[in-house]
Amino acid sequence: MVIKRKALISIVAFLPLMYLSSISQAHQQQQQQEQSSLEKLKQRCLELRDNNQIMDFDIKIKCSGNYTVWEKEASCMSLTNRSHTKTQTSTKCGRYQTEQSMFSRELPEQELSCDILTKKEISLPAGFGVSVNIGSCDELTEQNLENLCQQRIHSYCEDNKNTNQKSCSSKQQSNDGLCTVREIKKINTCDSYQ
Repeated sequence: MVIKRKALISIVAFLPLMYLSSISQAHQQQQQQEQSSLEKLKQRCLELRDNNQIMDFDIKIKCSGNYTVWEKEASCMSLTNRSHTKTQTSTKCGRYQTEQSMFSRELPEQELSCDILTKKEISLPAGFGVSVNIGSCDELTEQNLENLCQQRIHSYCEDNKNTNQKSCSSKQQSNDGLCTVREIKKINTCDSYQ
């Protein structure tokens, strides 16, 4: 009787575990199906909109990423000028002539305007996203989502740049909500004149 009771308790304890495991697997499969293509999401959205029993809803999009910009800084430099002259005098068809003489002198410098171009990468912090809400299922297209997110990331980072970070090599991301600015490349157009 004791052995049968232990077996029954084991079976009773094991069945709910199997049931919970199968529910968990079904839930995971459902989540994978829900994370399908944008077109399927759009179709599901249209189905939900057609259902009169569901209240109106907005579609929330979480945007993250980075973009690059070139900044131009005016610069100038002075170009040095020199004059090198050689002279030799002669008379009577070369019968009387002097040795060749060389003269060098500095000429006034010439000012040149040139630019310093800096390419910068502006990024949202890792794991941080900005939200955009849309009201229509028809707006769920790749092109529209790209445009909306691009505009939202640009405007967010313009208002929330971390101006203290000037590091060229670090990929440090902070979670304080400030966008990071990283210098990628610098081109000094004056260098080609030196």
